[in-house]
Amino acid sequence: LMPGQYNNDTMLDTITNMIFAGAPPFYGKEAKNYGPHSDKRLESLKVISKRRKELMKDKDYVYIQTIGVLCEYQGKGIGGRLLRASFEAIDSLKVPTYLETESKENEALYQHFGFNTAEVLELEAKGTSTKLPMYLMIRPPK
Repeated sequence: LMPGQYNNDTMLDTITNMIFAGAPPFYGKEAKNYGPHSDKRLESLKVISKRRKELMKDKDYVYIQTIGVLCEYQGKGIGGRLLRASFEAIDSLKVPTYLETESKENEALYQHFGFNTAEVLELEAKGTSTKLPMYLMIRPPK
């Protein structure tokens, strides 16, 4: 979870992230393991950040960038407990929650927790014909 106003789009942030985590593997020798156009697929994600900034402009909000439960623990209610605990803290701030997800199943899950789908993007990497949906979702404070 991070404050929505956190901006990690500067060149310094990119360089710092690459120092700590390394360059994405598909930009180096490992590219052959990620399939053709993997670098273009990564580049196509930039539109998501742009749309988030436009949708949440002039608002304080919390951005759920990544959340998940290990496979062996899925289906045991752990994800729901994690989300409810997060929403309790976020709701105390009286701000909306924003996230993106890539499947219709996840969209339904987040709708169960009070999210509304603000927009569905069709992501397409240049040079490929594959289109991937991305659901941009907002949960108002309770």
